Amino acid sequence: MHLSVDHRSISSHHSSIIHRRNSQRLGCLALTLVILGACSTRQAYYAMQESQRTQCQTRPPTQQAECLADTRITFEEYQRRRAEAMRK
Repeated sequence: MHLSVDHRSISSHHSSIIHRRNSQRLGCLALTLVILGACSTRQAYYAMQESQRTQCQTRPPTQQAECLADTRITFEEYQRRRAEAMRK
């Protein structure tokens, strides 16, 4: 018994599967980047706040309290102020 195989059909089907997998991977990558972007913005904010706290410690004691007060702003408050400043 001899089976006839259409290699073009198999090749086309294989290409279709690869294309779908690549599309799914690209979609997952895009979603991951969006999520990481949101996380990294928050992380960057907190890293900058920590850096500012370290800088405050190098100031004279009379200036430290005022300097540290600026580092107590929440990320949400920072975003609100930033958005407000951008509108102006």
